[in-house]
Amino acid sequence: MKPRNPMPRLARPGALASILMLLAAWAAGPAAAVDYGSPAPTTTSAPARLQLGAGSSAALGSFLVGPNGMTLYTLSSDPNNGSVCAGGCLANWPPLLIAPGGSTSGPAGATGTFGAFVRSDGTAQVTHDSRPLYYFAHDTAPGQTNGEGIAALGGVWHVASAVLAVAASSPSATASATSAATVPPTSTGGSRSGDGPGGIPALLLALLGAGAATIVAVGSLSRRMRRA
Repeated sequence: MKPRNPMPRLARPGALASILMLLAAWAAGPAAAVDYGSPAPTTTSAPARLQLGAGSSAALGSFLVGPNGMTLYTLSSDPNNGSVCAGGCLANWPPLLIAPGGSTSGPAGATGTFGAFVRSDGTAQVTHDSRPLYYFAHDTAPGQTNGEGIAALGGVWHVASAVLAVAASSPSATASATSAATVPPTSTGGSRSGDGPGGIPALLLALLGAGAATIVAVGSLSRRMRRA
């Protein structure tokens, strides 16, 4: 009897393993090639002029808010005039945009410089002292600061602090100046004309002199009457 060739049986497991490896590579391929890309461009054009406002809280002090009253934020890991927030990050942290060449004004008394830089997608993002400004998507009403202290992208999100320089005069200083201007100087004893030594009025001296003369006259008259 001619012996059977065992090779086909030995080759079956190897062929099955090869097929399984190809299937695994095919299944893993699409996952490795995922590209989130950039968010779809907004259809709302950025304004040519922005007027920012100011909000405040007992814990955070004064901070910048957008024209819609919503809190603005900065990211500590952002470079000056640059942003590390891109792709999916922008869904949670929408940048404050302005038309290229537009102008931004801060709230009354705000210090610092407002400007803008061009992002990689061609939009212009507003900056305060070269720090990019963003909204937080989970703030749903003006005054909310839900994004404060969130750590992400190698940094921490903070409300965009606003230093408001208000020049105000001191009421106490004004009152003191008015009081000093209206109170007359204090007079010194003996400085008025007609006063005698030690500030005794001349009329009193005259009365004392007349009294002394009267006493002398009465005494002289009494002596004459005794002699008679």
